[in-house]
Amino acid sequence: INQLWVNDGNGGWTEEALERGLVLYEQSWTTDFADIDNDGDFDCLATNHSSTIKLLENDGTGYFTD
Repeated sequence: INQLWVNDGNGGWTEEALERGLVLYEQSWTTDFADIDNDGDFDCLATNHSSTIKLLENDGTGYFTD
């Protein structure tokens, strides 16, 4: 994923893809968020230009691991 913009609740936005574990260092073609592991939070599935599909699991606090 190239960018993730997070609303601060006061009308401002910050780019947080790197700190939340969503930077894949390649061109992402598509992303989708769904509760893949059925734990109540949204995980991320990404398709990329030069690698296989990546599943990034949400740890429950909005941070992701592959």
